[in-house]
Amino acid sequence: MFIYLFTISCTASQYKLGPGDQLQITVWGHPDLSLAAVVRPDGAISFPLLGDCQAANLTPQELAERLEEQLAAYIKRPQVTISVLQFRQIQVQVLGEVARPGQYSLLADSTISQALSAAGGVLPQRAASEATLTRRGGQKFTFHLDSLQTEDLLLADGDLLFIPTKPQVTVLGEVSRPGLYLVDQGTRLTELLAQAGGLTQQADPGQGYLLRGSNRLDLTEEHFSGSITLELEDQDTLYIPSMPQIVVRGEVARPGTYRLPVGTTIYTALAQAGDLTDKADPKQIILFRNGESQRLDLTAGGGEVRLRANDLLEIPQGRREVLVLGQVRSPGAYLLPPDSSVLDAIARAGGTTERANTEQIRLYAKGDFEAEQVLALGTDRLLFEGKLSANPRLGEGDIVFVPESRRIDWGKLATVLGVFQILREIFLGK
Repeated sequence: MFIYLFTISCTASQYKLGPGDQLQITVWGHPDLSLAAVVRPDGAISFPLLGDCQAANLTPQELAERLEEQLAAYIKRPQVTISVLQFRQIQVQVLGEVARPGQYSLLADSTISQALSAAGGVLPQRAASEATLTRRGGQKFTFHLDSLQTEDLLLADGDLLFIPTKPQVTVLGEVSRPGLYLVDQGTRLTELLAQAGGLTQQADPGQGYLLRGSNRLDLTEEHFSGSITLELEDQDTLYIPSMPQIVVRGEVARPGTYRLPVGTTIYTALAQAGDLTDKADPKQIILFRNGESQRLDLTAGGGEVRLRANDLLEIPQGRREVLVLGQVRSPGAYLLPPDSSVLDAIARAGGTTERANTEQIRLYAKGDFEAEQVLALGTDRLLFEGKLSANPRLGEGDIVFVPESRRIDWGKLATVLGVFQILREIFLGK
């Protein structure tokens, strides 16, 4: 109780009087001069013997000393004490991001922090750090909420306090938590992205942009890394698009649909798809774009072409897998370039043996033993002496069989063809 009374006493001793304050004035030994007075709108009070005395902007002690000076002309050594019976009040509006916006009656000489306290306090999650105080007549002050302890302004009757909402920024596209965000003044792009949970794996930040009013700011990797500082403003909209879809099909290790950044080269897309298979023809890559096609040669710089959204890469088969069996030096499966002939396949297999019958070479198109073609490509085991028409081009899955002698043992051949069927399933997967 003593501490409370001491606080009130100290406050009253420093309090500046003004219109509306109700005072108790006591002149010791002269009860006829003791009275209650109200400070008028003009800042004066009426007092016996003295008439009007100016009280506004004086402390109670200062007013008492002034009355003693003036009463000394009528009273010997007058002693005057003044106490404030009721402090005047001011009307203040507190609007914006506070718990209870509205108009409040406050004691005169109340501060901004006291007005905010009367309104239930600031909403920290929504309130901007910078607020405004507007006085009658239009005079306007800007203050920071975090500096009120050192710059707590005194309020006047009719003041309007406005606590604005934090800047609102919209985040759309490939972020973990798109939506509307309230950010502090001066929040950077990198800080906003952290609030939104960061970019998704499908995000293409190199194509992101910021809408500010009617202006569009294209963003770069430097903005997202923080090398270029970008501070957000109220009503900004940040958009992070998805990486475009690129389809890669044909002779690659992993055909499919891929999301790759805009501007990705064909080389990069092929690397994502596991690169070309052994059967691929790198000189006949086909790029389908907007209903049109374009052939590209990877060996001549075609892989540097940059892809766009919804591009399709077709990797055609170039080399054919062919089985070469029978009387050749290295029987087996071989990958041959396009337009390779039967002689090319036999040469790839090391040529014929001394027991080869070059006049009865068998060709089975696509491994179909019912589609047999007998070729005469040599005489007396001398290869390459046949007609050019007897040296056809080979296709995928063809089987070339070089028999052992001129006289064909058809029973033995049937057994060999059965083995061919097994080999065909092993080597060609058919």
